[in-house]
Amino acid sequence: MATTSLPDPPSTLAAPSGSGVTDESRSLRAEFARGRALYTKLEDSQLSSSDPQFQKDAVECIASLTRCSFLVRQLGVFSRNETAEDVNTADLRYLLIDVYAAETMTKLVTADRDATLLAAEKLYESFLASCDHMDILDQHDKRYLDDHIRIDGKDSLVPGTVTTGQSMRALDPERRRNERIARFKREKSTRAKLKQLQTQIAHQAKPNESDRAEDDDADWDNPGADEELLRSLTLTTIDLFIQTSLDALKILHDERALLAAHRARSSSGTSASSSSNADAARLDPQSTRPTQHTGPLMSDKGKILRPFTITPAKDRGQVAKGVFGYGHNLPTMSVDTFLDLEMERGNFLQGGGAPPEKIAPDDNDEAAADAATYKAREWDEFKDYTPAGWGNRHNKG
Repeated sequence: MATTSLPDPPSTLAAPSGSGVTDESRSLRAEFARGRALYTKLEDSQLSSSDPQFQKDAVECIASLTRCSFLVRQLGVFSRNETAEDVNTADLRYLLIDVYAAETMTKLVTADRDATLLAAEKLYESFLASCDHMDILDQHDKRYLDDHIRIDGKDSLVPGTVTTGQSMRALDPERRRNERIARFKREKSTRAKLKQLQTQIAHQAKPNESDRAEDDDADWDNPGADEELLRSLTLTTIDLFIQTSLDALKILHDERALLAAHRARSSSGTSASSSSNADAARLDPQSTRPTQHTGPLMSDKGKILRPFTITPAKDRGQVAKGVFGYGHNLPTMSVDTFLDLEMERGNFLQGGGAPPEKIAPDDNDEAAADAATYKAREWDEFKDYTPAGWGNRHNKG
């Protein structure tokens, strides 16, 4: 099966306006540490996403990551003909700039939600494209892209659109279920591996580096850590974000579809309301007034003053009964008559015959006597080994 070829990583995060880089006077390493610290703060925050302070931190995080992206392009950290094996361990972490910005972008509360989701989708695409150029995407992820996400003519990832040959595989319920289970187990294993690597690096920290435990980049910037451990930590982190990015792209696509459907319903409702208002404007104003059922029916000169209905003589009694009758339906039969009908329909159980006679125990039946003895013995043993009240949940359900 042919694998999916991702587009070239676009420059999704635009360069800061003016002389943003010199204004901040921070290096790429310091700016990335700041952006990642803000990202971690948002992930661990107990504030609501609509909180002004949360939104302020999110905007600041995106601005910091935007400057990081600009510095990466300006310094030429990554080359188009390089793979992950050719990149320095300290520079691999900068592949995460776009995915950090994408996840932060989805937390923004803006007036145009669809535009925000589209920007986040482009950032996820840029991250996956960069990983593909670095040969970090494995075959499972590429197969998942083939079955669930394909590249259209505009070089954008379109979740949920599959080719005809792949649609049967993607829509097979059993295959989709097994795929979800496998991806869940893989993500769980990746998180466990990441936690283990962080623990190993923390144990290798120098004594004078213990005060940097609260630093968000302490794992990557630990001078006492082994180079292979740091590289494995970075690649494992990238692999984890690859898995979450694939799922996030599908979620973004579904949310954008819901927003499009909502806009369509709103526009159709607005057009229907305007059409109804136009029809009401063409109606006779007298016909829209409420009918007055009070006052005389005719004037002294015989002019009809209000609408009325001529009822046939045979129906007048029924109309009067409906006006002056009870407010509920009266019974049509007595209780005894109803019970007799139910008995005829067989809705009542009757009879049953005499109760069965109890069989007197036979003293000569040794098997029955032994069974009774064993049963009594087992009950005694159960009471001996089971304390009184054991298993009582005290009404906890």
